[in-house]
Amino acid sequence: MTFKSSYDPAVENANLRVSKSSFTTYLRCPRQYYMDYIALYDLEKPKSPAAARGTEIHQLLEDVMKDDTPGTYLSRLPITADEGIVALGELMDFIEEDMGPDGIEIVGVEQKFSVWDDELACELRGIIDGIWRHPEGGLILVELKTGNLTSSKMSRFRKELAFYRRMLLLHPDYATEEITHYAVIAPDCVDAKFVTSLLNQKRQTRDVYLGQIQGAAIVEPVTNRSISGMERDLHASVDGIKNHDWPINWNEYFCTQWCDYTVSCDTELMTGVSSI
Repeated sequence: MTFKSSYDPAVENANLRVSKSSFTTYLRCPRQYYMDYIALYDLEKPKSPAAARGTEIHQLLEDVMKDDTPGTYLSRLPITADEGIVALGELMDFIEEDMGPDGIEIVGVEQKFSVWDDELACELRGIIDGIWRHPEGGLILVELKTGNLTSSKMSRFRKELAFYRRMLLLHPDYATEEITHYAVIAPDCVDAKFVTSLLNQKRQTRDVYLGQIQGAAIVEPVTNRSISGMERDLHASVDGIKNHDWPINWNEYFCTQWCDYTVSCDTELMTGVSSI
């Protein structure tokens, strides 16, 4: 079998590179990982409307965090009827107000990282949307998301941010830092049931923000549970990739609605004949 990615365990001194996206893809379905990152690695895929929206919102967040013009974050964004863009400015301003008299202390914006992980014997890489300094001294890792916030999505986002935490602490510029909080900003969130439910909890350990029309954001402390869960899954995923383990993890909803390889996987599951 010819591998089109840069990694093949059969090749001496080959290095595995793991990003947040490739990690979460393998976790969701090893066969999808194989198709995306090995078999069809060189194939350019058209950008979906959701991906295009993500790029647009990420660029706006990057621009507004780099803009030191006096005034609110909302005032630095383009005047628009797009409620998601308006919500992005509102949420940033709400968080800014909560961060104390000096507001949000921005440490990094859309920073790219590539670090070697001795324990996993692989390279971890990724782009962190934002790194802020919490008023109490620790760092906040920021993730910008489009779409609604739900309990299951937040669990996944915590795992992604825990991956970034591990990656960041391996970088010499951040090795001595303490990462104390995660922030998830979702300006396109129009169904706020889950977020509203957090506001009604008796014991508040997180800060929750809602835009006037739409949008939601959550800033919460890092927990040992989120770290240990990610560590377990990351070790298992790296082992699976190195062992060429590509089982189909069939999910009736995700596979039929969102995956490009549904037909080949469905055929394999029906016939028992491997498609790879």
